[in-house]
Formats: sequence, C-alpha cells, structure tokens
Amino acid sequence: MSVIYIIRLLARHALMLLFMPILVASVVFFMTRNQSKTYVSATKVYTGFTTGSSIVSLQQAKVDLFGSRAAFDNLISIISSRRTAEEVGLRLFTRHMMLESANKLYITAENLDKIRSIVPQEIKQLVVKDNYDSTYNNFLRYKESGINNFIYGILNYDHPHYSSKRIRENIVVRRVQNSDMIDISYRSDDPGICHSTLEILNEVFIAAYLDMEINQSGAVTQYFEDQLEIAVKKLREAEDELLAFNQAGNIINYYEQTRHIAAEQQTFSLEHSRIRMEYASAESVLKVLESKMTPKAKTRLNSQEILDLRSQLAEVNTKITLKSAELESSEGFNIKLAQEVSDLNLHLARIQEKIRASIQDLYDLEYSQEGIPSSKLIQDWLDQVLALESARAKLYVGDVRMDEFRELFRKFAPMGAIMKSLERKIDVAENEYLSLINNLGLAKLNQQNTELNSNIKVIETPLYPLTPQPSKRKVLMILAAMVGFIIPLFVIVALELLDSTVKSWNRAQSLTGLQVVSMIPNMSLGKRVDNIHFIFSKGIDLISRKLLLSHLNKESKRDPLVCVFYSHFESEGKSTILKSLLENVNELNLRSLLITYDNIDGGEEFDVVRYNVSPEIQSYTSIDQFSEEVKIFPDNYFDFIFIEIPAIVYNYYPLSFVKSADNLFMILRANRSWDAADKKAMEEIYAISPKAAPKVILNGVNISEMESIFGDLPKKRSFVRRFLKNLFRLRFFSRNGFKLS
Repeated sequence: MSVIYIIRLLARHALMLLFMPILVASVVFFMTRNQSKTYVSATKVYTGFTTGSSIVSLQQAKVDLFGSRAAFDNLISIISSRRTAEEVGLRLFTRHMMLESANKLYITAENLDKIRSIVPQEIKQLVVKDNYDSTYNNFLRYKESGINNFIYGILNYDHPHYSSKRIRENIVVRRVQNSDMIDISYRSDDPGICHSTLEILNEVFIAAYLDMEINQSGAVTQYFEDQLEIAVKKLREAEDELLAFNQAGNIINYYEQTRHIAAEQQTFSLEHSRIRMEYASAESVLKVLESKMTPKAKTRLNSQEILDLRSQLAEVNTKITLKSAELESSEGFNIKLAQEVSDLNLHLARIQEKIRASIQDLYDLEYSQEGIPSSKLIQDWLDQVLALESARAKLYVGDVRMDEFRELFRKFAPMGAIMKSLERKIDVAENEYLSLINNLGLAKLNQQNTELNSNIKVIETPLYPLTPQPSKRKVLMILAAMVGFIIPLFVIVALELLDSTVKSWNRAQSLTGLQVVSMIPNMSLGKRVDNIHFIFSKGIDLISRKLLLSHLNKESKRDPLVCVFYSHFESEGKSTILKSLLENVNELNLRSLLITYDNIDGGEEFDVVRYNVSPEIQSYTSIDQFSEEVKIFPDNYFDFIFIEIPAIVYNYYPLSFVKSADNLFMILRANRSWDAADKKAMEEIYAISPKAAPKVILNGVNISEMESIFGDLPKKRSFVRRFLKNLFRLRFFSRNGFKLS
C-alpha cells in the first residue's frame, strides 16, 4: 500500500475524517463547559534515611541502596494508605464542622454550605465548641459505631473532599531524585481544602511513621527486658539451689575442702602407719622382756592390780590422744581443752606412779633367768608397757580417724558430680543473662538511633494556592479531536486491509495467477471523474494492441484470430467491453465477427451472430454450428472472430472453441472477491486448455488504480497538488504528464 494510495483512500473518506474530530471535540467542549477549577499545593519533607546521622557506629555509615529504598517505599506507602487518608478526611471534616462561618483559608462558603446541608443534626450535636480534640474523638467514636452512619459514609464512599478514595487519588508523592527529600502535592477544587488537607496530612503521616518505627524498636527492647527478667530468675534459682546444696552438705569450698581432706588423709595415713609400727615394736619388745622374766615375776606383773592399772593407763592414754587431736584441729587456742589435756596428763602420771609402786616389791629379785638384774628388766618392762599403752591409744584414735576419713570420702564422692551439674547450670544461666544484657544494650542503642533517624521534618510547609491550575479543556478537546480522527482512520485502513475484493492490478494477478492485459474503469463514476471516457478508451486500446500483436504473430495470416471472452459469473461486463472492442477494431479497418448469446446490435460497424445457450453447445466444433447466419460469410472473410460465452459457473459453453481458441480472455469484475468457485472454474478451464492460459481483463476498476498501468491520468491539477504528488512518490524532477487535445 503506497503513500499515494493511502492519500487517495483518505481523500475518499475526507468528509467523515473531517466531521468526526469536529463532532467529538464539540462533545468534549459541551461536557466540560462547567468544569471546576483545580488548585494545587505542595510540601517538601526531609527524611534523613540516606544521609542521616547514627549513634550505632561512630564511623561513617555506608549507603544501603536497598535499605533506603525500602524505607522510602514504607514512608510513601504510609502516606498513600487508606488509613492515613481516612484519618486526614475525618480531621478535615472536624475542622470544617467547628467553623462558625466560612473562612477561605479552610473552605469556601459554597462548599461549607454544601457540607452543612447534608450533615445530620445528630452529627452537629457532637461538636464541642473550641475543643478540637474532643470533637474529633466524638466523631471517631461515632464513625466506629457502625458502617451505616453518616461519617463512615463520607469517609469511605465518594465524597470529593473527605472520602479516603478521593484523597488518595489527588495525592502525588515522589522522592526527589536520590535525595532524602519527599515532595507531596495535593489538588482540589477548593484552595482552602487543598491547603488544609496537606497540613493535616503532614501531621498524620509523620505521627503514624514515628509510631510504627518506635513501637517496632520498643517491642524489641521490651522482648529483651522480659527475657532478661526470666534469665535473672533462672540464675537466682540456680544459685539458690547451689547454696542450699552447700548448706546441706556443710560445704564452704568443695574443691579446697576435698583437697585439704585428701592431704590430711594422706598425712594421717603415714602417721597411722608409724603408730602401728610403734605398737608392734613395743608389743614385741614387751614379749621379749616378759620371756626373760621368772615365772614368779610374770605372775606378779599379771596380777589383777597391775592389769587394772594398765587398763586405766590405756583409757587415760586414749582420752589424752582424743583430746590432743581435738585441740590440734580446733581454730585458735582452746583453753578448756588444754586444761583437760593437762589434767589427763597428771592423771596418767599418777597411774604410772601407782604401777611403779606396785612393782617395787619385785626389786628384791636381783637377776632374771638370763642373769640380768631384775631392777633393770622391770624398769624396761614398765617403759615398754607405757609405750605400748600409749601406742594402743594412738592406734585406736587413728582407726577412728581413718573411719571418719572413709565416711567423708563416701559423703564427698557423689557431691562432686552434683556440684558440677549445679555449676554448669549456673554457667548456662549466667551466659544467657550476660547475652541478654548485651542484646538489651544493643536494642536500646538501636531504639535511640531509630528515634534519632525518625525525626522527619517538614522543610517546606504547604502554601495557600492563590491561582488555579491552567484548564486542560483545550488539551482534552485536542485529544478528543485526535481520537475522533484516529479511530475512523484506523477503521478505514482496517476495512481496506481486510477488503477481500480483487480491486487492483497486483491483487488480480496474485489471486488468479494470470496475466492482466488491461483494466477498464468503473463507468458509474463518469459524472464525478473528468475524462473517464478517455480512460475507458485507453483500456480498450490495450486489449486491441494485444489482439493485433497476436494477429501479426499468427502463422496463417489468412485464418481469422479466434478469441473467446468469458466470465465466471454474470454481470461481469463482457458485452460492454466486447462492443467497445469491436468498434475499436473496426476503426482499424479490420473485419470482425461477434458470436454472442446476448442482445448486442453491431449495426454497420461489425457483424453479430446470436446463438442460444443449450447443452448441445458443448459439442460445437465449427462456427457454422452456432448459427446458419455464419454460412453467408465467405471463408476467411474476417480478421477476428470473437466468441462470447455465458458465465461458465452456471451455463453450458463450447468446450472445443475454448480448447482451440487463439486467445482466452476472462472478464473479472474488480469490486468482488475471489473465492473457491473462481478457483474451481479456473481449474476447469486449465483442464480443457492446458497450454493456452487465459488473460484477465479487470473491469470496474477504481480510477486511482488505473494509474498503475497508464501513469498519471489526464486531470486538471494545481501546482501544489502536482508537487505534493511527486513529493510522496519521490519524483522531485518529474515533468511528464498528459496533454489533452
């Protein structure tokens, strides 16, 4: 589809393309005649998300692009949220309801009268004079009492000034490039409402953001405080459990005590072994001494008196040993124990003196059995008895002490595992406590940092808009006109592209696969097209030249050139074209005969023979069979014989002539589509005459399509039109054109 073709297509529908934009623009003009004015105010807020200071780290903070972007998205979401818009609408409504008269700084008189006219009396009674907070709280409680009340309706439905939907639609929030600034603008038909809405919006969204951020960090801090309290309780319980265990086991320092007991046990074990050796030595020596005594001396030494004294001696020695050990183990100097030990020593000395006195009568024995003086032997025996009794007492006390050590070991052995478990429990509780202390400190530090960075500031307060925004009425009308032009244009082009009619030279050749020898214009446009008869004659001339060329190339010059003209359907224009063609041939002084089924009057210009369409026509092999009138003409009288056959889809036709014809011409109407019936008829013609392909004469072609074979058609054109036409065809230096005679 060339540029020239598109221009001609648009020219054919110029009236509609001109009328529709005017109509649509007029509709927009009419609908916007009462369009309200629009006022816009803006404010700028500093956030500090990217470049704000921090107390968490003294080093310069790195810019976290994703974090700052998320922070800005969160803030913008809060500003644009339904909850924020609903609170702004309610606070704005409260401000207006508290006005005693219209104030243009807050609302115009017209809008105030409108809202007062629809507010129920029960809502007006909720207003507390000169107390904004109480009035707001009254309205808030009333709104939350149900979904069918007035305040809920104006906040959630479609009120132009108070509904959350309209407020959100009129708010524009954007970040200023990559800075910490946010621009917020609001538009309204009332300058006071525009200014007041932005003021209230700043208060509401800053409070909402601070509440969200501080509550979030406060929740973290509270969590660690609660966990720290639990950890302290666990630690105290573990410590109390260890204390109770130590108190129950009389443990001051388990590890020192066990180390001390082990050392004492080892030292005492050595001492106990030494005492055993002393006892064994004294006992052996005593036996040796007694073996050296006379029987009389032995009997005397084993008397009841001596045995009683020895028994008393052993008892006192035992007491001395026990008291001495108790004195040594006591803290500090115990005077009472020392006195008791001293008394026992004196008692021991008296017993020893009694024993000595009891054995004095043995001194008269001068010699023992071995001839040893008895006094010496008795003295040695007494010394060994004293040593033996002393060793026996120490050995007894040592055995008791060893039993105590064994009891202590049995007591302290399981305490070690319990002590380890309790200490491990305390360690776990203490580590948890210390970890929570650290995390709580970090949480509080982060809370302080959040409070510092959440200090959003309004650096440009909203200004009261004095002048309305320029009206978009002209822009809307221009857009409407463009839409009114583009949509019809699109429909026209789409219909043209979807048009399945043959229409043009190229489409005819593409659809039929045949050569198009000529095109005949649509003669019904004669009154609207200059020189249409001239164009028609040029189309007929092309057919005539094709016939003359075929006649010149014919082998037998004396035989007439037989041409068959047919169409697939009726009313394709065969008769009209043939009559004009015969007239054109006659002007060349060539004789022609037309054999037709139609009522065509040749007059004096050419000869016409008519025939009837019947089934017998299919078997005709000679021209004489069409009509007896043909026989009156001598052989080889005509230069051309034209045979017009009816529409082959519905009628019988002479197959032999189709097969043997010198030329086959198919008349095809341009303003119809090429469908399956045409393809089937083509296949039938090819089956009859496989060698001679038909040639197409395209009839009823639009005048603009004729230029594809004739070039510029003769038409009176202005210089501008000729220039534009050459410009679109990129023919800047073309000077060719028809010169009408």
